[in-house]
Amino acid sequence: MILFEKRAAIKAFYYLMAVDGAVTSEEMKCFNEIGSELDPTGFSEYCNEIITECEFQLQNIIDEEDYYEVALEGLDKALVLQSDDVENSVTVRLLVWDMLVIAFSNEDYSSCERRLIKHIVRTMAMDRSVFLEMEQIIKANAAVEKELKWVNQSNRPYDEIRPVVDELERRQKVIISCARQLIEDELYTPIERVALPGNGLYVGAVDMMMNFGTTVAQKTSGWGRKTAEVTRTVTSTIGKQTKGLFSGRKSSKDTETALVEGEETGDPVE
Repeated sequence: MILFEKRAAIKAFYYLMAVDGAVTSEEMKCFNEIGSELDPTGFSEYCNEIITECEFQLQNIIDEEDYYEVALEGLDKALVLQSDDVENSVTVRLLVWDMLVIAFSNEDYSSCERRLIKHIVRTMAMDRSVFLEMEQIIKANAAVEKELKWVNQSNRPYDEIRPVVDELERRQKVIISCARQLIEDELYTPIERVALPGNGLYVGAVDMMMNFGTTVAQKTSGWGRKTAEVTRTVTSTIGKQTKGLFSGRKSSKDTETALVEGEETGDPVE
């Protein structure tokens, strides 16, 4: 299993933010939050140093068209810093997940950002099905966040809004549990590819989210049905890209209560 030093991961985050040519305030806020979570005691001390080093690397362009390659070169140099300390390092899946969180923080997941993340997926031998699964989970969460914002700004009576908000928040917990389990699986699954049938965890999660939406619709005399449909397109694909990756799972109690098992129906990625 590949493990990165925390400083290496944080450098990777900065190159991701910069790769499309503009570091937004939303991205910077997310960068600071994730950095502080990863390294509560050290991040504030070396954050500015990392930014300076990354910006120096980004100035190495000869022509403007070199910008992506220069950012990529900086990323590869940073990720050379690997570790053997499981407790104080960052796994490949956690690195990719955090990069997706940052990329979606400003609601603009650019082609350059996706290209950079896919480079990590390929070069670090992360199964592309897991990456595609993470993307769908992130998109589902973004859809729920958008709907929560819309509902909370609505002028509807409280007794109509509250059940919808409750169900959206429950749905979001399921989404987060899916993401956490997908990341944690890296610690329990052998490095070699697992070619065994999956147990349908994520399909079950999707079914549960669909049922949440149906319950809301019943409770709110049809108004909640719009909410149920908002994330249907996105969440219906969760689980379809991932097949045969979840052997050896060690589920946490909260994940077990939030998710239900179903029959795997997704097709493998071509």
